[in-house]
Amino acid sequence: MRILNQTGPLSLGRIVFAGACCLLSVLCFGSANGQNSLSVSLANPNNSTIDSDALLMPAWSGRASGGSLFGRAINGIAHQSSPVLTHGNFQYSAWYRNVGFNEHIVLARRDLNDLSSGWSSFDTGLELIHGDANDPESGTQTQPWDNHNVVNMGISGDGRLHLSYDHHGNELNYIQGNATATTWDRLGVFGTSNAGGVRNQVENSLNGGPAIILVTYPRFSTNPTTGDMVMTVRLGRSGAGNLYIANYNTASQTWTELREFITGDDGVIFDDGIANASNSRNPYLNNINYSADGDLHASFTWRETANGTANHDLNYIRSSDGGLTWLNDSGDLVADIGETVQILSPGIIIGSSTNFITPFVNPEGGVEIIIDDFSGDLSDWTSTVILDSDGSGTAASNVSAFAINGSEQLELVTTGFDGIEQYAFIRDGLSLGVGEEVLLDVSLPLAGNRNLGLYVGGTAPTTGVFGSDNRQDFISVYADADRIATRGFDGSAEYELVRELANGAPAMFIAQTAANTFETGFYTAEGLRTVIATRTPAFPNAATYVGIYADAREQGTLGSADNLRIHTMDPIASGNAPLGLIDRNQTLMNQQGQTVDSNGGVHVLMWSRADPATHDSGDRAFDTSEAAHAHYFKDPNTGEWTKNLIPIFDEEGIPFQVGSRPQIAADMDGNVYAAFASPGVAAVHSRNFYDPGTLVIAGATANSGYQDWTILYTDDSFFNRFFEGEPLIDQQRLLHDEVLSVYIQEGSNTTSLTTSDIHILDFNISSFLLGDVNRDGTVDFFDISPFISVLSAGSFQAEADINGDGMVDFFDISPFIGLLSQ
Repeated sequence: MRILNQTGPLSLGRIVFAGACCLLSVLCFGSANGQNSLSVSLANPNNSTIDSDALLMPAWSGRASGGSLFGRAINGIAHQSSPVLTHGNFQYSAWYRNVGFNEHIVLARRDLNDLSSGWSSFDTGLELIHGDANDPESGTQTQPWDNHNVVNMGISGDGRLHLSYDHHGNELNYIQGNATATTWDRLGVFGTSNAGGVRNQVENSLNGGPAIILVTYPRFSTNPTTGDMVMTVRLGRSGAGNLYIANYNTASQTWTELREFITGDDGVIFDDGIANASNSRNPYLNNINYSADGDLHASFTWRETANGTANHDLNYIRSSDGGLTWLNDSGDLVADIGETVQILSPGIIIGSSTNFITPFVNPEGGVEIIIDDFSGDLSDWTSTVILDSDGSGTAASNVSAFAINGSEQLELVTTGFDGIEQYAFIRDGLSLGVGEEVLLDVSLPLAGNRNLGLYVGGTAPTTGVFGSDNRQDFISVYADADRIATRGFDGSAEYELVRELANGAPAMFIAQTAANTFETGFYTAEGLRTVIATRTPAFPNAATYVGIYADAREQGTLGSADNLRIHTMDPIASGNAPLGLIDRNQTLMNQQGQTVDSNGGVHVLMWSRADPATHDSGDRAFDTSEAAHAHYFKDPNTGEWTKNLIPIFDEEGIPFQVGSRPQIAADMDGNVYAAFASPGVAAVHSRNFYDPGTLVIAGATANSGYQDWTILYTDDSFFNRFFEGEPLIDQQRLLHDEVLSVYIQEGSNTTSLTTSDIHILDFNISSFLLGDVNRDGTVDFFDISPFISVLSAGSFQAEADINGDGMVDFFDISPFIGLLSQ
């Protein structure tokens, strides 16, 4: 264990030099306020070994070995709904224990008001089935042991324990217990002393509904203001899955049914030129947390396909109603009741504008909704004459009507003509969102009375008369013999007429590529998308009225059109993008760390490539060698995100290799702590982030804007131990008790199925002021004498370790002068 508060010998010359420099700095520069930093009491962290027989899966060396492909640890994984949490006066834990040829879930708790009594635990009798190589449902397994199948635990405000376990695309396993039981055993928690009786209480649905299948990654989060809870799960598979959410009500002690809230398997083509294009993906949550005001916060990455270079972009959404509706990073609604967040939802990518949308190549394979194929009636349409050029002052001097012909196509039939008229034929309730295009099928060359096409407007069409024109803002694209033309009206004047030869074109379009930015054009017979004009209206067009545009120029029938459709647009590469936009070359890992502090600040901790320019074609998809842990912080007051990297150095100043997925938690002052396992720099690591490693804890202060990330603790050769999996943090205990409880399992040199210790390490947290050696709350000349005393004694005091190297010596003198001179 490298303890970063060591002592160091000092010579008399150093002491005299230190005193002289400090006195000189006071005389020349006066006093200063110092700066806040963090101190963790590391010399004797309280170490609870809660089980020495915790399951450790066999090591992977190929399918024939029967080992676990995704690492040996199943107790302590980043996507695990916390196996250590505090509720009331008790701290709870859950894990799998190896019991003969089976693996059982063990539950434990301890009284935080009586730590001397230790942990009380019991075997529930609930078993690991699907994650075991002997799963009877699997047949011949290509992945014998599976550490996705973790125990997930939550406690709702009514004191009920909730467990969901053993899933990787399996049927739901869910059971409720009573966490406030007076006896901590099967009978007290589950009402039966028999293991079979406990297993009989496991449900495959919520509230007795239909069985929920293809379940992975259950998570629980409890609302601190109401005690209600949400549960999220992925249904589907890697690269083609969707996220669902259900709400638990403490008053009724019942769940709502699961409802989809993030869609990944949507058919939208993503092709950034980096890896194979994909038409499905799944969202991977970092976490979903309640803030103190009852809002839900979720951040996630998209993963295209199930293998290779896949993850991209860091996304953020928020809900104020328990996940019924969702807002983007700017607070704009992106998913109303019954709707879902999708890859094209505007403003969800951290670092993007509210209306961010990347360009697209073509809509082949994208999401398509046919609004009307004109095989029924037109009762959902409203017709408005927006221009009558004869100047008669009557609204509709021609005799015209939209109709469906015998071939189930739309036409405008004019039986009485006394001058040119323009029509807006609006589909009731239809709008065009950012990232969507509306299409209409045509067949060119168009014969007869021409000029039939599309209309997109920002305000409701009103009747307009030539000479006293009050046409509203709209954009039109329409067929004109063998050409496609575009015009429209910008609230005060017509757009310039643009036309392009389009003989044989099967469809025309209007697309909104960004807020108030529209492309108009057509698709060729070969499927090429051709833009003939881009409109950025001076009079903003909200695209809330969408339908057909028609321009009657003689008596007769306008050429027919068919299939009014809406397409989503396909994202492409974002290139060297700003903060938050992370392409598939950046070795971005999924399912990492997130928390919300007591002020509502959102903290996300992820590793990805430290410098995008270091990518080489031979790099692995999730290569850690050039990666760094990045802390993203959303300021609750400004709404702005900042990003800071965690510096990782060993004793010789060599950077630690990024290892496991990190976790992050905040104390009551908003200071944050990161925990992860680093495999180090000396060993050869065959599986990178699945390798065992050294526990590392880092911290940063709120007052610094989280720019002072410091390594606070490393646990290595002192204990002659290494750790498997990913350390998890009890956020509730840190927030309320200022104790950082870290749950982590030891590794083993035995590569076959075995057991090892699970530890909960408790660190006491305290804040201090650098340079305030006499601890009076300020840094001034009164600190000089105490500073000299610490130097002369060769001792350590955190306030005097100005350069943060774990020792108080002459290297702290210059930084101390700097503080005094501020």
